[in-house]
Amino acid sequence: MAADAWDGDLRGDLPSGLKRELDRIYHAAAYAAEIGIGINAGHGLNRYNLAPVLASRGLAELNIGHSIISRSIFIGLPEAVKELLDIMRKGGEH
Repeated sequence: MAADAWDGDLRGDLPSGLKRELDRIYHAAAYAAEIGIGINAGHGLNRYNLAPVLASRGLAELNIGHSIISRSIFIGLPEAVKELLDIMRKGGEH
């Protein structure tokens, strides 16, 4: 079983209330992990806001295909994939 813990409040540039929003995400993800629910992230994640979300406990899946395809229009598909993979490999360091 899995649940989406957020639905796009982190689109585009990070909002001024980022700390509050991330705390909400981290709390929900931690609770879901405690009760055995995996967390999926997506719906608005991109190269600007992916790193902080990666720190969520119990993250099972990233749904970032739309972000990759959208970015590929400007830099090509291989480079768009590489950008997000580089962020994921860093494991949410920011």
